[in-house]
Amino acid sequence: MLLLINGMPVIHIELKRSGVPVYQASNQIEKYHREGVFTGIYGLVQVFVAMTPEETLYFANPGKAEEFDRKFFFHWADFNNTPVNDWAEVVKDLLSIPMAHMLIGFYTIADNGDNKLKVLRSYQYYAANAIATKVSKMQKRDERQKGGYIWHTTGS
Repeated sequence: MLLLINGMPVIHIELKRSGVPVYQASNQIEKYHREGVFTGIYGLVQVFVAMTPEETLYFANPGKAEEFDRKFFFHWADFNNTPVNDWAEVVKDLLSIPMAHMLIGFYTIADNGDNKLKVLRSYQYYAANAIATKVSKMQKRDERQKGGYIWHTTGS
């Protein structure tokens, strides 16, 4: 299944039935990638979602089939970093509009260090969103005030 944004396929969702390990869905995505499915217009896919009714993984398109790395496969979690496993909650929280737009537009990062696309983990999303909300509500007290610094150590 593909999620289209402005007619472009940007999120590919691979579904498996209940009782099937979620890694079978991610293995299927890798197989499709090796077979060249994600070329042409489908080369625009930025995020993959492997999903069963009980578990979901999401990860950025690594660009090359041989560069899939399971350490960058993430489970969605809520604000308190409690894993969200129910498919309906994942769809509501992660794959709904406007969140899917934000995931693609603001929460995927092209890393020049290794030339790979990265997607934020859920706790990084909540932190970045809280920072953006706080900054948007700030009032400049002085015209010379240009910005500030945000310090964090999650590696993003």
